[in-house]
Amino acid sequence: MQVFRYPGFQISLPQGWRKPGLLRRLVFMGNPELYGADGRSIKFAIGPISPAPSAEQQRGNLEAIALRHGHDVIETGTINVGGRDHATMVCRVPGVGVLKNYSLIFGGTEYFVTAQGDPNDLDSIIRTFRVD
Repeated sequence: MQVFRYPGFQISLPQGWRKPGLLRRLVFMGNPELYGADGRSIKFAIGPISPAPSAEQQRGNLEAIALRHGHDVIETGTINVGGRDHATMVCRVPGVGVLKNYSLIFGGTEYFVTAQGDPNDLDSIIRTFRVD
């Protein structure tokens, strides 16, 4: 496993994962992105959330947003990260494929993750997420 550190958090990934190339980082500055083999990816959108919803409330929020954008919701659930339950959703996005979203909320900040790849592998990676 290799640890990727960003301001405010860290995450561990299997060997072979990488940050995007320099040009992409310069053009799309901001939220972190990580890439693995065979089209696997993890992308973060980070921002404040107040008041912080429960995991169950956030599952409903995620589902409503996905449906509003024409995404097919396959399932919603929860994942325990950092000793807390957080909302998850698997959906099919037209033209993109199947994605898994994670709404990790810590201290008034949401770390919204959009990931593509094997859901079990993604869950194992996301469970290593730690706020600093």
